[in-house]
Amino acid sequence: MSFDYAKSLTRMEQIREQLDDGTTDLNDSLKLYEEGIALYREMKAYLDEMEQKFEAIRMEADSHAERD
Repeated sequence: MSFDYAKSLTRMEQIREQLDDGTTDLNDSLKLYEEGIALYREMKAYLDEMEQKFEAIRMEADSHAERD
């Protein structure tokens, strides 16, 4: 199963809304915070991986342009 960035972003927004509304008790707030941190780490790792792929593609394209 592949990582779904859009779904993770939507969940992060839901977590933020729940934490901001002020009606979540302390235990649930902590669980939501932990979930949000875990999602953040997954999303950051995904974006870092995509950045590396884009950089590799750019470098390959630059090397082809230099040969032409």
